[in-house]
Amino acid sequence: MGYSRWLPTLKEEVAREYEKAPRDTRSVAHGMDHLDRVWDRCEELGARMGADMEVLIAAAYLHDIGRQYGLELHGQESAKHANGVLERIGFPKGKVPAVLHVIEKHDYQTAPAERKTTEARILYDADKLDAFGDAGIKRYTGYYLGKWTPAQIVENIDRRWGTLELPESKEVGKADYLKVRKHFEKML
Repeated sequence: MGYSRWLPTLKEEVAREYEKAPRDTRSVAHGMDHLDRVWDRCEELGARMGADMEVLIAAAYLHDIGRQYGLELHGQESAKHANGVLERIGFPKGKVPAVLHVIEKHDYQTAPAERKTTEARILYDADKLDAFGDAGIKRYTGYYLGKWTPAQIVENIDRRWGTLELPESKEVGKADYLKVRKHFEKML
């Protein structure tokens, strides 16, 4: 695979970018473990759908670097930081615009029609799928339980599930969706 030559360097660069962000703005829920899980989903969906895996892996690992500055809507900020990283790792120049598009359009407030490529739709869904399964239980318990009631958490889980764009995403994520939903339903 073409990305094997620059993937280790990409991960090192992402870690450096995360360290640059002020400590009080860094997102604990969007660290390297999140990026690894998002990439796993991207890889699974991308293989099913014939996506450009180089574009997907770069976007998966760079999509949240703007979030480390405390930005809820961070796609554009992440793309700005990603551009420099892609240059430093020797990423194929002809694919940089595609990676930046995928990153810019992964925010939940971006209209689905703005996600012009398969890769953009895959990353959007893969990112949202990380709120399900064991990671989702940990995330909702650690960050939202106490701020939200279990009913509000279940409502959020269902809303997030409803935003998935690809039928393939619902196929690969259904068991994890049901697991996190059932966990919080028990608290009702």
